[in-house]
Amino acid sequence: MFSRMVPSTLKACALLVLLALIAAGALLFASGRDAGANHVAYSVGDVFAGVGAGQIKHFDSSGTLLETINTTSGSSAETGMCFDSSDN
Repeated sequence: MFSRMVPSTLKACALLVLLALIAAGALLFASGRDAGANHVAYSVGDVFAGVGAGQIKHFDSSGTLLETINTTSGSSAETGMCFDSSDN
C-alpha cells in the first residue's frame, strides 16, 4: 500500500511546485510591465538615437540629452524604432 502512495504524493508535490513557479512567473511578468513606463515624456521634435549595446539616447529638439533608454537587448544595432497610435 505504501508503494502506491508514493507516486501520487510525488505527483501532488510536483503539481504544487509547478503551480508555485507559474504564480511566481506571473508576478514577475506583471511587476516588470510597469518598469517600462518610467521615462521622460516624448515631445514633437525629440530625437531618438540608437547608440549600440541596447542603448537609445533621447534628445530634445535643441539637442539636449534627456535620458538614455536601456532596451536590455544588448544589441549593437537598435534600428526600426517607431511609435504606435498611443505614442508607445
